[in-house]
Amino acid sequence: MFFKVKWFLTLIIALTFLTHCKTAKKKTETMENPVAEVAEVVETVKEDPIPAGHLPSLSVNGDSCFAYLKPDRKDTAFGPLKKGEGLKRLDANQGWVRVWISRLRLAGWVHKEEVSPFENAEIDQGTIPVEFLPTAEVTKAQVDILEEPSAGSGVVYQATSKEVFHILGEKDGWYQFWIPQLEKSGWTFGKLEGLPEKELAPEPPKVVGQEEDLVPSNLFQTYAVVGEKCETFLEPDSPDTALGNLLKGEGLKKLDSKPDWMQVWIPRLNLARWVRTTEASPSEDATLNENGIPQKLIPVLVVAKSRVNVRQDASVKSKVIAVAKKKQEYMKLDEKSGWCQIWLTDLGEKGWIYGKLVNRK
Repeated sequence: MFFKVKWFLTLIIALTFLTHCKTAKKKTETMENPVAEVAEVVETVKEDPIPAGHLPSLSVNGDSCFAYLKPDRKDTAFGPLKKGEGLKRLDANQGWVRVWISRLRLAGWVHKEEVSPFENAEIDQGTIPVEFLPTAEVTKAQVDILEEPSAGSGVVYQATSKEVFHILGEKDGWYQFWIPQLEKSGWTFGKLEGLPEKELAPEPPKVVGQEEDLVPSNLFQTYAVVGEKCETFLEPDSPDTALGNLLKGEGLKKLDSKPDWMQVWIPRLNLARWVRTTEASPSEDATLNENGIPQKLIPVLVVAKSRVNVRQDASVKSKVIAVAKKKQEYMKLDEKSGWCQIWLTDLGEKGWIYGKLVNRK
């Protein structure tokens, strides 16, 4: 019995010693390489958003103000924004202003002629994510940030070299910064090194179809917007992807469909979006820009049987104009009554194939 107790006590002492050694080793490793531990903490830190009231307010001037992802009318657009709608100014770029659209919780670029300064306490509510604001890095040893854009104003913060601030605005040579440590804004005169130019050189304009094949838009059925509030979406039946309204009577090209939804090409904006089928109807009178449509947006059908007749119309009684072979691929242009309209590249014309004899690629 004595030996069993002695053996048990010896085991406990040994385990305690091993645990102590591991703990000591871990502490030593942390002291020798504290960067890893600090990095883990830094990765979890996320900058708080800035109160909207600290940014200049703008108002939409007209009914056809569209916002763009980049300061370029050929880039992806959404809208139009509402006339009189309040915006927050974020940045500027040769003739363009980047704004925060609180109604959509989105940032976009609008042409400076389509907005005007105004005061409205309602849009001063809420916050704006800091990642949408330009930044400046202090390169001098010390820079005084003042309470107001005036040399006689009091110093609210002394910035040191390497500190980075988000820029809120500019006025008569003074720049306004957000001071996260104080949760308030301040001003400094003149440009600091690292501060972006007030008017940046624009990116080269994006040419639609420059690096991709285009399909003539006149191959697709034309639709027109029937109401005042035809919303567009990135995905069907996904309210959180809404991107704004189209214009009443605006011409569209139908690309694809799902129950209660259809994907349309918007020639005015050179982009594709989903709309509800109740908000657009077939039209022969809609005027639109007949630009080509990127081929990658067009659904592709693959023939599933060894030989399938392609007919002139969507009927088994219609004339056969071609025979499609298994695994051949065709662009889908339209559909009706279980039939799919395809483009016969070799013949340069449209044809109809029964939907159950093809698969979507």
